[in-house]
Amino acid sequence: MMKKIAKSFNKDEAKSRILFWQDKSYQESGSIIDIIAIKNDLKPLFISIVESKEKIESLKKVCKKLNLIFDYKSYRTTSEAKHNQIFSSKDGIRYNVYISKDPNLIKQAKKIILQGFTLKKHDYENFNLLLGYPNCCVKNFLEGKSAVEELKPYVLNKIPFYNNNLLVGTASNCRLANYEPCSYTCKKASQLNKKILLAIKKDLPGYYQFLENYLKKPLLIWVNNQRPEFGLLDSLVSIVFEGVFKDGILKYEKVYPHFPVNRSVKLTNSPSEKDLEALEKGNKLLIKEKYVEVYKNDLLIHKIKRLQYSAILINPTL
Repeated sequence: MMKKIAKSFNKDEAKSRILFWQDKSYQESGSIIDIIAIKNDLKPLFISIVESKEKIESLKKVCKKLNLIFDYKSYRTTSEAKHNQIFSSKDGIRYNVYISKDPNLIKQAKKIILQGFTLKKHDYENFNLLLGYPNCCVKNFLEGKSAVEELKPYVLNKIPFYNNNLLVGTASNCRLANYEPCSYTCKKASQLNKKILLAIKKDLPGYYQFLENYLKKPLLIWVNNQRPEFGLLDSLVSIVFEGVFKDGILKYEKVYPHFPVNRSVKLTNSPSEKDLEALEKGNKLLIKEKYVEVYKNDLLIHKIKRLQYSAILINPTL
């Protein structure tokens, strides 16, 4: 099912890639935000997982250029991970990457990972605080909660664009936060993300323009497994619109898909092929209580059923 859906949107490769900002200086695209945050003293530490020596060398060059401390450690993936393309590699070797200005923070993070922090809630909380995530967001995540639970199924949800974490995935750089905010109105997350956005504007104006443009676009989302849960970042399906809302109507010129990066995820909740075909053909959405009606000009061509975790409308605002 996933392959069929993705194929319908991948006829034009450029169209499917438009959600990813490309820059030769930052080949490991999902690391851009955190590297800039560390450079500007907005976060103390960044940790990532990469699967190749080429990406190691790419990140090493970036860190050298920005006077950041770079370290890494290799490990073999488990047999279970071999079936997950996010956490495995062809030769079974992965690399934990550490970037900071403080070598002591890297030592602390390595120690926690070596002890198996995922089995200890206290260590896991300390680990996330080391990364500079707001403490309220860390505690909320450990309680199994998600900001996505705030989104209402039958209304137009308005969220601050700088807290928009719905264009995500392991390799995505269409976001300012690499963590789950406890709320879309979280003051600490808002303050941090605004500062990161200003740092990006100073260091990478092209990337800033991309984010300013893309994070404000209207969205229609489907949450996998019928509820927000761990793994959301790799299983959320988002449809992005080149258009604007006015009086409950979304008029648009184009649609862009943002499918899970992890192709091994078995989606239990996603738009049907008919939904996607209609969205491509249409240019207007009329918002009804139980349905989203898709129009081509004034002709109704399809209805998309709205459920608790299906076809949730988002309008990122200032």
